Amino acid sequence: MKRILTLIILTQFVFGCKETIDFSGAKVDEESKTLSLTIKNVPDDAQDERLFVFTIIEGEIYSTGETVAVEDTTILVLPPDGNKAYDLVAFIPTSKDWKLSDDLSDSEGYYSKIAGLTLRSTNVVIDSWENEESLDDVSGDGALLAIDVTLEIEDPSGIVLLGARSLAAAASGEKLEFEAGDIVEIDATVDNNGAVGVTISSVTYYINDSEIKSYTKAPYLLKYNTVDLAVGVYTVKVVATNSLGQTDVDEEDIIIVGEDEEGPSVEITEPDNRDELTHGLTYEIEASISSGTSDIATVEYKINGTTVASYTDEDDYSYYEWNTYDNNVGAVTIEVIATDEAGQSRSDIINVTLIAPENYTPYAAITSPSANATIEQGTVIDLKVSITDKEGDITTVYYYVDGGQVGTGDDASSFTLEDYSTAGLAAGKHTIYAEAYDDESSQVGKEVSFTITVPAP
Repeated sequence: MKRILTLIILTQFVFGCKETIDFSGAKVDEESKTLSLTIKNVPDDAQDERLFVFTIIEGEIYSTGETVAVEDTTILVLPPDGNKAYDLVAFIPTSKDWKLSDDLSDSEGYYSKIAGLTLRSTNVVIDSWENEESLDDVSGDGALLAIDVTLEIEDPSGIVLLGARSLAAAASGEKLEFEAGDIVEIDATVDNNGAVGVTISSVTYYINDSEIKSYTKAPYLLKYNTVDLAVGVYTVKVVATNSLGQTDVDEEDIIIVGEDEEGPSVEITEPDNRDELTHGLTYEIEASISSGTSDIATVEYKINGTTVASYTDEDDYSYYEWNTYDNNVGAVTIEVIATDEAGQSRSDIINVTLIAPENYTPYAAITSPSANATIEQGTVIDLKVSITDKEGDITTVYYYVDGGQVGTGDDASSFTLEDYSTAGLAAGKHTIYAEAYDDESSQVGKEVSFTITVPAP
């Protein structure tokens, strides 16, 4: 059984000189103890022995407390004031006579240490121990954050900049620069070091503390359109949370330096960013696209990074009909990219979520005749549909020509209406509409147009 204990604040002293500052009269607010430690892998010969925990800042012990070394125990600790980095040390002395006034630089026992912590509210897992004669001999990697998130930002040239925990980036002060309208690829690596059964519940991204997207499962890749950002510096932050409510944060600044006004303009107008859509339905992805100094050459639609349509004709590229059966339930990224004849590209990107319905609607696509087909008057054709139903069984398909019902699919395997004669159709454009029903009374319709021509006499 997992136990939660509270450390008592005892003393504060400096290694070597042992100058003691009395904390005995101080009453510490329990809500201030926002640092928690989970004890794991306690050495066999140290089970149920005394265990001391220290927070150390600039070589000085800020707080310390005593408990018992019991596997899977969680301990609440008071972190140091301020925002300076500090070390966290767990210590099980070998000598039963060891006391707090003894110098850790000359104390033998089992140590576990995590160095350079900056978070004042987090959970640390003590998972490895070193049997040493002094704290000076102990490495700083004996513990892990229960949940550890690292932010990754990639610019259009492919350079990846890690977040605040990237020592190289921190040392150089490097920041990525973007023009307004660039797509920023933001990702997060999340390490779940918590107890068995603890899961990652959410990964949420923020720009200047305004939430832009939250995920409940991996992958956590976000393609963020900077089109609405003015020139300036922005903080990109990621917060990872586990099922115990424990969190970790990483962040990095980016710079918006301006916008190239010469390229095309792209805006996805339907659906809206962060919409929740019903899985199994068909939606039109609509985009408003205009040229800059050069005409539009191509427009490309991508779903989760895969190209699903590419258009060169202005009459076609303003929308794409998306059958959500082609994607899984969960987060989906939609991107529209316009490229002009000068080779300049602009794009817009949104993130939506596909939600599983209580009952899936059938999906129908007319396969005969094909869309915009030309058929000679009097020709006998088969009316065919391709139907998908994730849960139910298709029971009926009705066919309509120009709004009037002409029959039902009489083939139980393909629901084909065979031998339909076009003799009664006048020359010109006509429509075929197929309506499918499943055994749960859900229905879906599909329409295509075709043209009848009259043979020469």
